[in-house]
Amino acid sequence: VIKERTQALHQEIKGGLDSGKAETGGGPAAELLATLKEAEPLVAGVVEQYSQALDSLNTAKTLQAVEHQKNALVGLAKTRELFLAIKGLLDLAWQDENRIMAGLKPDQPQGQEQVAVVLEMQETNLTRLRRVGPKIVEELQQARKADAPEDAEKKAEDAKDQKENREADIRRLERANQLQAEVVEKMDLVRQDFAKVGKGDDDLAPVRARVEVVLKSLEELRGLFFSVEEHLRQTAQRQKDLLDETHRLEPLTASQDEKPLQKAVGPLQERQQNLAQTAGAIGDALGEQVAAIKKMPAEDAASPGEKKQEGVKQWEAVITQVRMAKEAMEGAVNGLKVSKPELTGVKGLQGDALKALMDALALLSPPKQETKPQDPKGENGKKTDSGGGDEDEKGKKPEKKDPQETPSDATGSRMLQGIRDREAMRQRQRGERGRMNYEPVEKDW
Repeated sequence: VIKERTQALHQEIKGGLDSGKAETGGGPAAELLATLKEAEPLVAGVVEQYSQALDSLNTAKTLQAVEHQKNALVGLAKTRELFLAIKGLLDLAWQDENRIMAGLKPDQPQGQEQVAVVLEMQETNLTRLRRVGPKIVEELQQARKADAPEDAEKKAEDAKDQKENREADIRRLERANQLQAEVVEKMDLVRQDFAKVGKGDDDLAPVRARVEVVLKSLEELRGLFFSVEEHLRQTAQRQKDLLDETHRLEPLTASQDEKPLQKAVGPLQERQQNLAQTAGAIGDALGEQVAAIKKMPAEDAASPGEKKQEGVKQWEAVITQVRMAKEAMEGAVNGLKVSKPELTGVKGLQGDALKALMDALALLSPPKQETKPQDPKGENGKKTDSGGGDEDEKGKKPEKKDPQETPSDATGSRMLQGIRDREAMRQRQRGERGRMNYEPVEKDW
């Protein structure tokens, strides 16, 4: 079935290439055509690998079949990456750069084989960032075009807040364009440093220092396209998936042979470590934002101190939950390191981490109160007055919210509201773009 689906995908790509032969000039159509040309041989190779896997299974050559299946999955992953937008490419690059950093442990000697693996990952990341560049430039051009109305009348009709949003978007993309060039330059230097290691220079300290610089710039670049809520939501989803997979290992604990369990928890330990690093990075970034908010002057003359303090307190509450999640994740990592892990305790810590992340998300996006449609005749068959919309089903007026429970319009809270607004906009855009949109894949790291 998988082979047939891959064959169908291959035929669709070939059909797209045939229909696009008459396409001339640039634009999105030309870009899609170039992507299809790059994807076609990859998918053709995947079809061939699945065919060989099927032949191996039919002749009881299981090991060969597994190898062909692995090759097919690698090809599919490479094909999928060709169609990713900016966010997808940056997310994969950021994840792999963290893996590179984790692999360059100062207390462990690096063999030539391991250096070669890390170098290949760095080469892949460099390719990703180079592909991101033209996409950022295209978005920047579109943003500038949208910010230049054709006539004065249209410009006058343009709402002030919309214009400010467009100008902010242009500044964001200009900074992204600058950062992309910096990251490419720094990644190329890392690649050159790795090449020196491969020629006999075993000192990896300069490489680690340069990768740290790359990560810092890459995190800033990624942050321009991902909101805090998106960071946390992705991390929470990955933590949930990891908890589910840990549950599935429970039967292995009953075996007297510890090797199957040790082999199975190895990848889970690495993924949990990566998630702990991600949570730590989110907490650090939020801490920097809070420090910036505290330095900013209050803009509301009526009660500047109080409203600014509300925003800071809300951010600090989020940071507390994120750091609690990180601590629980690190505890789970330590629990997975032992020769025979006690999965009950590990799952408990993983669950604690997931709960802390969900609590952080709840602080950022408090649930909206939905108004229920009212029966014109009322609950007891009696007609309600025209002001019934302000009353609940029992005729009682809803309690007013404590001002402390609602984010103010002060600096920190406006940032929170901005996050929610951008997330709502992204959700609408995702619905319009459909299946071509990026969704994070847990198996990529």
